[in-house]
Amino acid sequence: TISEIISCLFFIVYFFVFKIKNKQYFSFEKVKYNKLKEICILFKEGIPFILSSIILPLSLVIDSFLIINILKYLGFEKGFATSLLGMNSGIINTLVSLPTAICSGFSVVIIPYIAFALNRNDYKGISEKMALSIKFTIFLCLPCVLFFGVFSKEILTLLYSHSFAGEYALNLTSTILTISSINVLYLSFLQITTSFLQAINKSYIPVLSLSIALIFKVIAEVILISNPFVNIAGAVISNSICYATSSLINLYFIRKEVKVKFSFYKTIICPILCTLIACFCSVVLLKVIFVSTSFLNIIISFVLSAIVYFVFLFLLKGLSNDEIKIMFVKSKKNV
Repeated sequence: TISEIISCLFFIVYFFVFKIKNKQYFSFEKVKYNKLKEICILFKEGIPFILSSIILPLSLVIDSFLIINILKYLGFEKGFATSLLGMNSGIINTLVSLPTAICSGFSVVIIPYIAFALNRNDYKGISEKMALSIKFTIFLCLPCVLFFGVFSKEILTLLYSHSFAGEYALNLTSTILTISSINVLYLSFLQITTSFLQAINKSYIPVLSLSIALIFKVIAEVILISNPFVNIAGAVISNSICYATSSLINLYFIRKEVKVKFSFYKTIICPILCTLIACFCSVVLLKVIFVSTSFLNIIISFVLSAIVYFVFLFLLKGLSNDEIKIMFVKSKKNV
């Protein structure tokens, strides 16, 4: 709460300083307009954005109700069922959401660039920005998917070493994190495709796709969690179904509006190769050179692997200087 208040105050001060220094941005012609009509239009345009941001938190509320009640029905004690829910929402979802937070910020930034290109009927520019956005999303998320899958136990030991009652709890959470690692990619794609559709004035489609995906998720959750051999893992699999379904629907409509072209090698093959090399580097460091998985050893191996990953991205020509300039420099000049 304190951090949000400080952030809000900072932006209020920054806004007024910017307004004083840049008066040309705030000099509007006085024209007559219907205030009520303008407010209604604004509200109408904002509804899809509001609904899109509400549906995913709503799914978490549904999770909290379904998971505990189904687990209690299977015979789990209320305390243990609650601890499984806490593991899923407090640890797994937090870790999965961490790398996607970068893509979330990137998704917000890309909207004005695509909208600007749309106003100029520059569909080639829209395709270019979308292709680069997809590429950056894969570049950022694919290593996290593999590292969460392969080094789930090490990551949990690094971040939550004192949160587990015993080896069983650590192993269970590690298994669930491995299963949920793919959700990093699915959730990131959901965010970036939602931003694409909002930028090309199709903001109602993410609402539709998320609503359909939520229905599939609830059905899958009831079926999977009710299976004693699956139980809490069913919540993770249901999330995967939800994110993947919504992303695919979004991509279908994007494909109908814009023909996004990208290099299969640079966008798919290259990041997979670089991720495998970086992962191999971490395995060698942790299992062969360092032997023990201490806090310092894990940090060093992950940092060195990240450096190796980005070095090989450039060596294998997966990411060029021109692409970085197109995304961050040229777009800024155009706007």
